Formats: sequence, structure tokens, C-alpha cells
Amino acid sequence: MEAIVRHPETDELPALSRIWKTVFDDGCEADFFDHYFDPSHCIIAQYGDVIAASGFLLPAGHIINGMQRVRCAMIYAVATLPEHRRLGYGETVVRQLISRGHELSYQAIVLCPADDSLFEYYKTRIELRDWFYVFEQKITFAQIHNGCVDSQPMSAARLTRVSEERYGRLREEMLDKTPHIEFDKRAMAYQSLLCEQYGGGLYQIDSADGISCAIVERQFGGAVWIKELLTPDRAKVFDIVPAQQTLNILKAIAANHPADEFLVRMPAEAREQSGSPENRPDKQSKCVRRFGMIAVFDGIFDSHIISSPPPWYGLAFD
Repeated sequence: MEAIVRHPETDELPALSRIWKTVFDDGCEADFFDHYFDPSHCIIAQYGDVIAASGFLLPAGHIINGMQRVRCAMIYAVATLPEHRRLGYGETVVRQLISRGHELSYQAIVLCPADDSLFEYYKTRIELRDWFYVFEQKITFAQIHNGCVDSQPMSAARLTRVSEERYGRLREEMLDKTPHIEFDKRAMAYQSLLCEQYGGGLYQIDSADGISCAIVERQFGGAVWIKELLTPDRAKVFDIVPAQQTLNILKAIAANHPADEFLVRMPAEAREQSGSPENRPDKQSKCVRRFGMIAVFDGIFDSHIISSPPPWYGLAFD
């Protein structure tokens, strides 16, 4: 029996919630559906009487790429019930979400694969392109405090919780020279909601080195996730060994969110610009990896799809 692919009806929310609980089990389904659910931006695959797979298209804001400002949407929470996997339903849902995005006049569709192996799958099966990269590093509480020079009080950082509006403005200042997604108010409000759900917040960090900003959540198991850390001069703040100003920022975060381990995400700054394979962003550091993909319509970007510095995705709601 072939699956029927369509938009859901409003009264089918319990079935969509069941898929979410079964696949993600993160307790966020009620918040998500209250905040984002729009049947015209959702695709389901129905097998018999069962909704077997679903996915959502979220209006995200704009991609800023140099002088280009491109309206974009995010593919999010694509999920298939375990008993219906390996039948192509997830791929069909993604294809239909991209097609729906084109119909709705989005100029680009972005996607953050849930697993690294999916990059090649989406690239070969759906022709999405790698575009976003992330610098990601684990650091322990002991490493943060042992590396800080407490004899330099002028370098102490101060953490202040801010509104999503304030954070959005800071974020755009920090990312002024970096290709990135400028998320709209709705997306920033949802991120703020997730921070509350996971015991974190949106923060401004003031230090002698300037103003920085960070999104903080607490992971299952107790580790603290700094899912976005943006500073005025990222090229100097976190290589394999973090610089002093980064340690001071992390120390301020750790004082408010104590944990044994911290996972830090920052934009991946390119060290060289030659464009040869060995100088691609994902080849420059073991801490830099692919993070997101893109589908564009109507030739909106030129052939130099990998920009310098590497594009930043940011709020993946993962």
C-alpha cells in the first residue's frame, strides 16, 4: 500500500504529538505545537489509517550573505514511527517540504541533519548542499577554572539575562561580517521558550574585551550546553585551547550554571581562504564540523556557495 502524502487536519494534532513523543521524547511537543503549528507548513505521510511520518516547515527569517538578504524557512522535526522506517517516508516528507517552501515563495530552505551520516544521504538523494559549519568543543569545569587568571580582575565577565529582542540585536552585531540566518521574532521567542524549558537563558556577557552573547541550555545528564557563543573577535577566542577572554566568559556562565562539563558552539572561522579541499572549513580543525544544509531556488546565490567566513546556522532548536 502506497502512503498518502498531504497536509494534516487540525484535529490530527494528537497523532502528530504521538510521533513527536515516540521519536524525540523531549517533552517539548506541547510548546512546539502551540507556538508553530500551521497545517499549511506541515507534511505527513499516511499509511492506511496511521500517520506514519511528519515534518514541519518553520518560517525562519532571512539568510544574510554579504549584500544578499534571502527569505528562508527551516525544515524541522522530520520523524517516522519506528515500525514504518526504511520505506522512504522521511525522504518523501523532506522533498515535499522543500516543494512547499518553493510554493510559499521562500528563496531558500535550510536543514540541520540529526546525524552526520544524513549529510551524504540528503546530498545524494535530495541534492541539498553543505553550507553551514560549527566550531564545537567540550570543556570541563576544572579546565575553565584552572585556565582563568584570577589576578586580573579587569578581565572578569558579567552575565545578564536579556529578552529575545535584545539578544537578537546583539546577535546581528556579532554576526555582521559572517554569512548567517537572521532569525525572526517568532524563532527567537521559541528559542527563549526552549531555554526556559531546559533551565537556561539568553545572555549578554560584559567584559573588558567587549560585549558578547550566548544561548545556554542544560542537557539531559546535567552538562551545560552553550549552543551559541558569539564574541567580537572570534578568530582569537577559541582554538583548540581557549584564549583567556573565552575562559572568562565561560567562567561567568559556569558561575550561573554549574556543571562538570560544558559543550560550546561557536561560528567556524576559516584560517585560510584558498578554497582548496584541504582548506575547507571542515578540514581545518577536528573541532569544526558540518552543521547545516541548504536548498536554494532561482539561482539566488552565486556559484561561491561556501562563503568566507563559513556560514553560521545558530538556532537549530536541537
